[in-house]
This record gives sequence, C-alpha cells and structure tokens, in this order.
Amino acid sequence: MRLIKAGVDLCFEIHPGEGFARWGDFLKCFLERLGKHPRCNLLYDPSHFVLQQLDYLEFIDLYHERIQKCFM
Repeated sequence: MRLIKAGVDLCFEIHPGEGFARWGDFLKCFLERLGKHPRCNLLYDPSHFVLQQLDYLEFIDLYHERIQKCFM
C-alpha cells in the first residue's frame, strides 16, 4: 500500500499460460484485498488473448473500468 500512497499505479496483465478463468478470480481477490483502490488497474495486450485463442473483446466488456494501459 505504500506504493499506492506514493502515487504509483499498479497494473496487472494477463499472459499466455495464465488461464482466463483463474485470472478473473485472481483479479477479484486482488481488488478486494486492496479495497478496490482506484490506482489498481489492468494493462491490456490483445496479442496475449490471440495466442491463447481467448475472446479479447469479452475481457474488455468485463474489465473496461479497470483497463488503464494498452499495448498494440
């Protein structure tokens, strides 16, 4: 929490090999433990979803409020 108080944004990113279903559970737990702090967000890289044959648009639908950075 010291980093957040210092003004640092935390962004997590899903990577190939990290199952989407498990990752959603992790994100929910992460946000709950940090009190859904507005500086705790997501980094979005659609190529990781393509590599795993996952629906990259569904991720946007589910987590659009937390996506702060995007790689293209």
